[in-house]
Amino acid sequence: MAEPAYLTETFVPKPEKITGGILYAPAGTVVPTNAKDKLNDAFTELGYVSAAGVKISKDSSDDGVDAWGGVEIRKIRTKFSESLSFKLYSTVSPDVLKAVLGADNVIVNGTDITVKHNADIAPLQAFVINTIDPATKVRKRYVIPEGQILVTGDTTVSHSEMTALEVEVGAKADATGTGIYELIDVSGLSAHPAAAVVGGG
Repeated sequence: MAEPAYLTETFVPKPEKITGGILYAPAGTVVPTNAKDKLNDAFTELGYVSAAGVKISKDSSDDGVDAWGGVEIRKIRTKFSESLSFKLYSTVSPDVLKAVLGADNVIVNGTDITVKHNADIAPLQAFVINTIDPATKVRKRYVIPEGQILVTGDTTVSHSEMTALEVEVGAKADATGTGIYELIDVSGLSAHPAAAVVGGG
């Protein structure tokens, strides 16, 4: 009996690794072109992410063109951008701090870490988000070849909650105008009888 569509056509994402759902590397690092290949060794994990996961936001503006008589005849897109937002919990990890605040603002001396709070912005970096649906073994990988990470939220220092860094990654468009690549691997569906109909007409 074929698996129902609610399994083979839907996706409930979890990070492939609890501490490695989001990774970063220096700008210019070779990025993956599919959802299953091993990442370049330059990629580093961003540690624990809050249960809210990652939010992908789009910002676009479209202007209508009216013809004589008041009829709109065309839409023109004047702006488009995408960004990712998430909350990082690994706030004493030098790798995470360097990714978010810039390497020059994080000084590690043995067991001592000094973090400089200033107006500097971290350089452009490459980002990858690796996810999997445990029920179907389908994988989705989001690739941002160049992204600008910024701290966007307040940091609360309290005995009743874990310190976190709320950040946003603005995706920079490449030569094709693309900022984020969503890569999907459905080979895990081969274990399901309905796999053969995926993508069929």
